[in-house]
Amino acid sequence: MKNQKIVLIAVVSLFFFVTSGFAQFKTNFAKPIKSKIVNEVRPKVNLGLLGGFAIFNNGTGINLGLFTEIELDRFAIVPMADYWKIDKASNFEMAGLLRLKFKGTTMTPYVDGGIGINFYENTDTNPDTKPKKVTNAGLSLGGGLEFTNVFEGTVVFIDGKYKIIINDEKNVSGYTLTGGVKIPL
Repeated sequence: MKNQKIVLIAVVSLFFFVTSGFAQFKTNFAKPIKSKIVNEVRPKVNLGLLGGFAIFNNGTGINLGLFTEIELDRFAIVPMADYWKIDKASNFEMAGLLRLKFKGTTMTPYVDGGIGINFYENTDTNPDTKPKKVTNAGLSLGGGLEFTNVFEGTVVFIDGKYKIIINDEKNVSGYTLTGGVKIPL
């Protein structure tokens, strides 16, 4: 079981850092590439920051996150790091999401879902509170709205997600409601 967790952490970490590293290469996306064989579609890369509320374990707390969005037309791959804290429980998550965007003029709705690795800890002294400390896989399902004409050069968004941390004893589940900003690279 321990080896499976180590392999899962390594795979998710590799995915997160490889796709985040893609954003560090400066490329002129505005300059068209002349190709005789096929027209190449260049991805748009955005760096984003989010913050808001987390609702887990019948409590409300803070949620903070950082992500890179790699857009290909209506689809996007979103590696992200997310942290929430409520009372005596906290979680750090590294996840990969697949996002589907619907075309809009000033508002763009989207839905997304993905998997991640969670580092969950609950320091409550109540012996009935389970689990105490786990490192397990998790699932995220959600959606949101992007607003393109709020600030020049940025995209403002609101987002909601249902998250579940899979555990043998008792799954941990809840919601995050966040807002944030994306900056194109």
